[in-house]
Amino acid sequence: MNCTVCQKGVLEVANSRKHDKESRVWRRRRCSACQTVFTTYETIDYDRTFSISKDTKQPMRQFSKSLLLAQLFASGGHLQDQSALFYLSETIARKAFLKACEDNMKISSKEYHRIILETLTAYDKLLGATFDARFPSDNH
Repeated sequence: MNCTVCQKGVLEVANSRKHDKESRVWRRRRCSACQTVFTTYETIDYDRTFSISKDTKQPMRQFSKSLLLAQLFASGGHLQDQSALFYLSETIARKAFLKACEDNMKISSKEYHRIILETLTAYDKLLGATFDARFPSDNH
């Protein structure tokens, strides 16, 4: 990684810590030329990392966090703080990713739907019910 200030130096990792509650890593980087210090946060880009497979003969589709967020916003109109939907999408993506890691980077649509409903219902029962009504299991 090159320095964005001097364009000459290479950023070296001086310190690194895994975040306890989120799937991200905090890194302190220092430029080898100008000695500028940067802090970066690294997260998993879940899009195109794993596939969701239908239980029938239909083709698999790649996970899309944008699609998940659109579905959450369509279901969460009653929430006063809709910013929570971003955190819920991250939680769902992480759980689905971990499940997909167990099976060659794919997850069944039924299991994916179960993870979504379990996560949403734990946060807000109406959100879970609204999501399930708008996007039933066979649509995933």
